[in-house]
Amino acid sequence: SKRYILSAEMVADMLPLRPKNLHKGTAGRAILAAGSHGYTGAPALCARGCVYSGAGLVTLYTPACVREILSVKLNEAMVRPLPEIRPGQLAPKAVPDFLTAAAQADAAALGPGWGTNGEAAEVVRRVLQAITVPCVIDADALTALQGHTQLLAAMKAPKILTPHPGEMGRLINLPAGQVDRERVEIAREYAEKWQAVLVLKGVPTV
Repeated sequence: SKRYILSAEMVADMLPLRPKNLHKGTAGRAILAAGSHGYTGAPALCARGCVYSGAGLVTLYTPACVREILSVKLNEAMVRPLPEIRPGQLAPKAVPDFLTAAAQADAAALGPGWGTNGEAAEVVRRVLQAITVPCVIDADALTALQGHTQLLAAMKAPKILTPHPGEMGRLINLPAGQVDRERVEIAREYAEKWQAVLVLKGVPTV
């Protein structure tokens, strides 16, 4: 069997040893697209998670209308505004701006608190079609893929999907309860189909 329980000891053995002269510029650059009006907790937690896990430079790109709020919440991550047509509605220029920044990063994450309106979802889909760095697809970015999962197989970048059973069910048109009962089989099937690392949250996370 290739199934096993991940332990702290196994994870410790996988983490690279860092040289004593390491500095933030050589410890990895993470870029995030997260947050929207009224939803600033999730992007703040995401940025802190990147910092705590060891990324040297973390930059959160968020709609301009919530930039100041997130700047107050975060001390160790940089917060950059994405251009808007009006508060809460991203301008078309947001996509190339984020992709230009992502090209200089080692990893990206999209979705926490991003919002689920049609315009926000379209931004996610356009970014995923073009991004080339490893990308975590979470929360509202997963919702943006409902009915558009063909984009996953076409992506140029390595991808990690982190759905809970409800989000996974929406992606594959199954009830959340069925996804929960068949989590091992479903995670394996769609990780292969989408050529992705698929982290299906729950008890146990698979």
